[in-house]
Amino acid sequence: MKDKIIITSLFPEELVGKLEKVAEVIPWETDKFDLMPRDKALSCIKDTTAIINVGDICIDKELIEMAGRLKIVSNVAIGYDNVDVEELTRRGIWLTNTPEYFAYPVVEIVIAGMICISRRLVEVGDFVRSGEWARFEPGRWDGRSLQDKTLGIIGYGKIGRYLKPIAESFGMDVLCYDSCPAEGEQYCSLGQLLSESDFVSVHIPMSQENKGLFNRNVFLQMKKGSIFINASRGGIMCEKDLVDALLSGHLGGAVLDVFENEPAVSPELLTMKNVFLTPHVGGGTVSSRYKSQELATENVLAVLEGKKPLTPINQVI
Repeated sequence: MKDKIIITSLFPEELVGKLEKVAEVIPWETDKFDLMPRDKALSCIKDTTAIINVGDICIDKELIEMAGRLKIVSNVAIGYDNVDVEELTRRGIWLTNTPEYFAYPVVEIVIAGMICISRRLVEVGDFVRSGEWARFEPGRWDGRSLQDKTLGIIGYGKIGRYLKPIAESFGMDVLCYDSCPAEGEQYCSLGQLLSESDFVSVHIPMSQENKGLFNRNVFLQMKKGSIFINASRGGIMCEKDLVDALLSGHLGGAVLDVFENEPAVSPELLTMKNVFLTPHVGGGTVSSRYKSQELATENVLAVLEGKKPLTPINQVI
């Protein structure tokens, strides 16, 4: 029986063509940027040998049990919290991700957010557009510089390693914390990072252990007036506790690319001038998207040829 591949999002025609040379391909045919609904995926999962998934469809036990011929789930993402990795491994099914290409663009969003909040760029942009600007008013819109401020990075992986030197180039001091510190790197305790950092940027994976990790207690440990940054996963924070910390004035602002119950966003956040909001676009650039789709394709082709994929998450015997 011929291999069958499901693609759950818009995908470049040339990459679809590459896959069609070795398998039947069922792409998500849409003229929008939405994703294949779960019921659509389930309806054609029975004989599927590969899934190329942007991370929205949950690859859980129900789906895996229905996919008796499945050989690989190829996530077009860094994260894979949408996947039951243990169940895939138990059944001898590969899981891959695209760890390289989305990392640097996330750093750009973090830096942009820090600058926008510190220099009050959201406010001043709205002021110019309002038509109220009538004269030069030195001092009215003064913000703060990143220079001489301290950035705390929680989760010192690929994104953190890109972020640290760029922040230092702005004249920032950088503190790093990781629950699994690597040799040769300098770390501090989580308590020290929270209490001393003017900005706290979180880059940890979503897991059961990390769910709601950033809550009222953690926010109260942060330096008064500091900025909380989450371009990781919305589920690692308690959004209500963040809103409370912002409304109380304990936190000076936030940079949020992800949300606890996205696409729903706490209404209070939408009206705060000291909060920089983006709709989960941190890793998304034209080149990062294409290169990640290309890598996801290569992972599938390798497995269908009986080879080990290029970027495996699990090990299949």
